[in-house]
Amino acid sequence: MIRLGAVLERLLRRRSVQLRVVAAGPLRLWARELRRHTAEWRQEAVDVGVVEGPDQAVDLAATSAALAKAEKLRVRQVEHEVSWLRKGADLVLADVPPVAVEAAAAAGVECVALANFSWDWIYSELGFEQAAAAAARSYQHASLLLEAAPAAPMPAFSRRIQVGLIARPPHTRRYDARASLGIKLAERLVAVVVRPPFGASLRLPPPMVDVRFALAGTPAAAARPDVLRWPAERDLLDLVCAADAVVAKPGYGIIGDVVAAGTRLLYWRESNFPEHRVLVRWLEGRPAARAVERGRLVSGDWGEELVELLCEPRPEPLEPEGTERAAAALAARFD
Repeated sequence: MIRLGAVLERLLRRRSVQLRVVAAGPLRLWARELRRHTAEWRQEAVDVGVVEGPDQAVDLAATSAALAKAEKLRVRQVEHEVSWLRKGADLVLADVPPVAVEAAAAAGVECVALANFSWDWIYSELGFEQAAAAAARSYQHASLLLEAAPAAPMPAFSRRIQVGLIARPPHTRRYDARASLGIKLAERLVAVVVRPPFGASLRLPPPMVDVRFALAGTPAAAARPDVLRWPAERDLLDLVCAADAVVAKPGYGIIGDVVAAGTRLLYWRESNFPEHRVLVRWLEGRPAARAVERGRLVSGDWGEELVELLCEPRPEPLEPEGTERAAAALAARFD
């Protein structure tokens, strides 16, 4: 959703479009500029994805059950989306539920996919071959894939443009973001960005001189005097921009944010989600990015890794060119 929004913001600089959005998340996560161009927001999940357990690992049994249930409802769901699209859609941009691609084809509307992985590959890697084959059949209807880097194999798409890393640029200067949090010049700010329920099990290291922690999505040690809580209504990118280091599970959105903001990243390697391997392999070649064992995050024994990371030079903020390339490719579909 963050990646798609970044591309659409750039698209709106090139041409005016009206957006009708179907997303699992709430409208408040949508950038203010995009809200002005959004005529409809339907909060609804259109794919299963995977089901995660409390440790943020893929729960294979629960995912299998969810896929079986979704398959029984798939025909009805596609029909529902076809009816909606026939009310006037000119283009579908999918990131990247198979149902959206299949419904667009049935409605006679062009569909462009935007992704760094596809669900046919994910399901195949997890052993769900029937779901993988169904997703691959749906993806074959896409007219184009905008392949974001770092990318996993996506063989189901016959035509693609490799656009590179997609991210959103910071909207706030680092100095202003830090000032809004009351962070002094000599202090180091460490942003801990971990979703519940795993966030509840994470423990902070003992207090350090001139180091403060900002918690986003986790209640760990919230009462400590060196800890502040990041309000859920504020853009997470502002926190990443203010931070000297971010602690997070590797995900495409957070990787894009730290690259665009020029922020150090402490991440953990352990995950059974196939995309994780692709992202970790890419991070291993990046400056100011270090891995830590997840067990050490749970025990609070990660202060040494954090200190070593903070001693590394802060990376330069980068302008991810992939965002502009993807927007240009989308704009060309309207010509």
